[in-house]
Amino acid sequence: MAFETGISFLFLQKIARKLRLAGIIKAEQGVNGGYVLAVPARSLNLKNIVVAIEGRCGLVSCCSGNDCKCEKESICKAKKKLVQVSKQITKILEKVKLTAI
Repeated sequence: MAFETGISFLFLQKIARKLRLAGIIKAEQGVNGGYVLAVPARSLNLKNIVVAIEGRCGLVSCCSGNDCKCEKESICKAKKKLVQVSKQITKILEKVKLTAI
């Protein structure tokens, strides 16, 4: 896969480790071994994968989902819009099913 995608083997191993720790994939031993999905593909969406690899994320570092943690939160004029946009992005990521990729 590293050769086909042009992504380094080491980087793919780091991604695989995060996906394994999140319970998304598991390692199969043996001649025909490798990584396989640990859950049905129909139950996975792009948000599951992004969160497994990147952790909770938002548009800006101080906002993740509905949570905004900043010393200027009470006066931040952008917070409301950023939270709205983050929610829309989350909905889009949830709609993209692994079976459609």
